[in-house]
Amino acid sequence: MKQNIGYYKLIEDNMFLNKLYKKYEIKENMPWIEMFIQLNRNYYLWPTIDYQASFFVDGYYKWAFNSLAIYGGIMHSPWFDPTLPEPLNFGGIGTLLGHEISHGFDSSGFHFDENGDRIDEKDIDKETNKKMEEKFECFIEQYNNYENNKLRPSTRFTLSENIADNAGIRASYKAWKLFTTSPKKIKNLNKSLNQFTDEQIFFIGNAFTYCSVMTEEDKNNYAKTDNHAFPKARVNLPLSNFQAFAKAFECSSGTKMNNNEQKCQLW
Repeated sequence: MKQNIGYYKLIEDNMFLNKLYKKYEIKENMPWIEMFIQLNRNYYLWPTIDYQASFFVDGYYKWAFNSLAIYGGIMHSPWFDPTLPEPLNFGGIGTLLGHEISHGFDSSGFHFDENGDRIDEKDIDKETNKKMEEKFECFIEQYNNYENNKLRPSTRFTLSENIADNAGIRASYKAWKLFTTSPKKIKNLNKSLNQFTDEQIFFIGNAFTYCSVMTEEDKNNYAKTDNHAFPKARVNLPLSNFQAFAKAFECSSGTKMNNNEQKCQLW
C-alpha cells in the first residue's frame, strides 16, 4: 500500500518541479496582461496531482491505486500534536490512519488486489464471500437501529465507512499497545484528564475528533450527501463493538456500550 503522509515527496524534487513549470515564468515588473497569459499556459501543462489538496483537513484511500494519503491540513490538534500524550495521538491521527488503511479491506476494497486491479468474482471463495456478507449485514442492521431512519432509511450507503471506523480504532489500539511495550508516566497531560487511565485517554482522544454541532438542516443535508454515519454513531458504535473499550471504562455486560448480542466485527 502506497502512503503519502502530510504531503507528496515529489514536491521536494527540484527536477520534477522544473519540469512541471518549465512553460510558466513570472518576472519582476511583468505587466498584468503578460501574467494573465502566463497563467493561462497552465492549461497546457501535463496532468498533475492536485497539490492544493495537501492543505485539506482530510485523508483518503484509493482502491485503484492501493494508496492512502493523510493531508497536511489534518496534522494538528485534535488529530495530532507532538506535544500531546501518546494515547491521544494514537486515538486521533492513529485511528484516522487505521481507518484509511482499512478501506483496502472493507466491503469495496476486498474486491481489489494489491495492484488496484479488480478481482474476478469467480476467484473469491464462496464460503468467504458468504461470511463477509453476513458480517456486512451485521453492521447494516446495527447502524439502521441506531441512526435516525427518517433521515437515512438504510445505512448500506455508509457501510464501507462504518467498517473502516470500526477496524480503524482496533488497528490503532493494537499499534499503540505495540508501541507502548511498558507502562509510562504520561507527560503534558491536561489536569482535566488526570482522573482517567491511559486506556481511557486513548478512547477519549478518538471521540474528541468527532465533536460537532448540527442544526436540523445540517442533519438533513448530511444524510443526503455524506457517506459517513452521523458523528455520534461514529463514536458510540465502534466503541460499543470493541471489548477493550468496555474493559477500560468497566461497562457492565448487557449495557448499551457493552451488549455482546449486538457486537459487529469484520477484522
